Amino acid sequence: MDTAALIGQEIKIRDIKRDEDRQVRCTTYRITAAYPGCVIGVDKNGHKRGIPANELYRQGLIKQSPELEALKKGAGRSTAWHRKNS
Repeated sequence: MDTAALIGQEIKIRDIKRDEDRQVRCTTYRITAAYPGCVIGVDKNGHKRGIPANELYRQGLIKQSPELEALKKGAGRSTAWHRKNS
């Protein structure tokens, strides 16, 4: 899914505070513009924020190509291809 497909939709972005209590706060944004690396979101108060594409990937709002998603799912397994044979 491309970032341009999100224009006009409302999305929730989870913001994690860096305090000791680690509160999670969700903010709803309406997407008004899309660029290759980010989208522009407007909250209910009218404040604009640039949201990078990697944050959208991380929160599961958009998906990458199936090949990259398969690599991400297999990233936890150690294949040991980089180790020398001894």
